[in-house]
Amino acid sequence: ASEAAASLAERADALYREHQRMVFHLALRYGLGDEAWAEDVAQDVFVTMLDELPRLDDHDQLAPWLYRVTTRRCLRRLQRD
Repeated sequence: ASEAAASLAERADALYREHQRMVFHLALRYGLGDEAWAEDVAQDVFVTMLDELPRLDDHDQLAPWLYRVTTRRCLRRLQRD
């Protein structure tokens, strides 16, 4: 089990490094340049990704999934704020 967890953590780290810039910049556009706001959204998105990673089979589809989740988080937060 710990080997599987380590493998999942390595995969999550690689996926974070690969997609962090896109998620942050998308959130930054929604947040009108507020970097702290965008970082909060990005962190929330990647926490969601960690929870969903075992169920996300096709990692080629991760970028569109992250785009949708980021957009939804931004819109929800803009409504709340």
